Amino acid sequence: MRKCPHHALPEWLQVQIFYNGLSPSFKAILDAASGGSFNLKTPEEALETLELMAKSTVNMQFDRQNRKAGVLEVNTLDVILAQNKLLTQQITDLTQKLGNMQANKMNTISPGCDFCGGMHQNGECHATQQEA
Repeated sequence: MRKCPHHALPEWLQVQIFYNGLSPSFKAILDAASGGSFNLKTPEEALETLELMAKSTVNMQFDRQNRKAGVLEVNTLDVILAQNKLLTQQITDLTQKLGNMQANKMNTISPGCDFCGGMHQNGECHATQQEA
């Protein structure tokens, strides 16, 4: 309660607001620690009880579900975004590889002979050399 702004509210009202904001299980714990109803304590007694509980329960965890070790819960939207990013990268890689393949194909294909249709250049055609 010390770290929260109190907006000049009296201590008794701060304690009451704090208590009313607790979950039912915390209220039951606080009532038990108070030896009865927490609401029957004076503001000074209530603050003292809260201080004692805060000091003794620093490492305790209440109202938390135990999770299995190694199991990670991920938001569905995060999963979809990760999959989308992976697919985008794969498409980019494939597009780049396809472009490289087309460039290599253009460099390796030599023009065919205009005279005989063979896979050699016109100047190397044996058919034209025999006719001359």
